[in-house]
Amino acid sequence: MLNEVQRNPRKADRIQRAMVYIDGYNLYYGLRDAYGGRYKWLDLQSLSRSFLKSNMELVGVKYFTAITKASNSHQRQAIYLKALEAHCDRLDIILGRFLSKIKRCRTCGAEYPSYEEKKTDVNIACHILNDAHRDGFDCCYVVSGDSDLVPPLGTC
Repeated sequence: MLNEVQRNPRKADRIQRAMVYIDGYNLYYGLRDAYGGRYKWLDLQSLSRSFLKSNMELVGVKYFTAITKASNSHQRQAIYLKALEAHCDRLDIILGRFLSKIKRCRTCGAEYPSYEEKKTDVNIACHILNDAHRDGFDCCYVVSGDSDLVPPLGTC
């Protein structure tokens, strides 16, 4: 899901400042489910620029994620985040956290640990509202499959 919000559109002859907010896990699992591992090393800054109209300038990309607990995934994620930081000059990485829960199998009753990403939606909403309040963009895009972000977009 890609949402675009225009705030106080400037005159047509002026460049509009665009900000992109990316729900990292939502993007990762959406791409993985749709395309397999084909887009794991996605250039988020180039992706963000592809959304923009000709009268827009990318002023920032905010990538929201949490550090995974699985050791092999943790290592790959750390390498990817370092690559993003080195390659994307307009990128900010905002970290949430994982909450561990014990779940029970409905079939056999066995218990197993499960991890759930927390704070991403709240972090995205807070950053959008804060950036809008500080007049940090004229237009923003949100990359997420989560409809919980629709209400804060309406308040910008």
